[in-house]
Amino acid sequence: MHRFRSSKALFRLKLGSLFFILLFVSLALLIPAVIWGTVLNHSDDLLYAEIALGAAVVCGLGYLMVGSGVRCPLCHGPLIGKPNCSRNRKAARMLGSHRLAVASRVLTIGCFRCPCCGEPCKCDVRS
Repeated sequence: MHRFRSSKALFRLKLGSLFFILLFVSLALLIPAVIWGTVLNHSDDLLYAEIALGAAVVCGLGYLMVGSGVRCPLCHGPLIGKPNCSRNRKAARMLGSHRLAVASRVLTIGCFRCPCCGEPCKCDVRS
């Protein structure tokens, strides 16, 4: 398994993964809250939609600043950023997204498969 060279890169990967998961969840909560608040004309639900929108903006900015520059320790392909390469056939998907699969595996298991090169990587620093 491949490991990261510095603890700074590992910290950025974990923080970027957290921001990406929170962005995904806040956007998933935003859409029903807006629909529910406008159809039933409830001001409380529209307040929840505004909170979810604010959380999505904050998490999106945090994801862009922290996580989009994290690269694979082997091929230097983007892990949770915008892909510039073709995806490997061994790369896992979660709900159709390679980035969501990498982010969830980083936070839960601590190892993932790079979506660009397909090699397994461990969330650990080289000794």
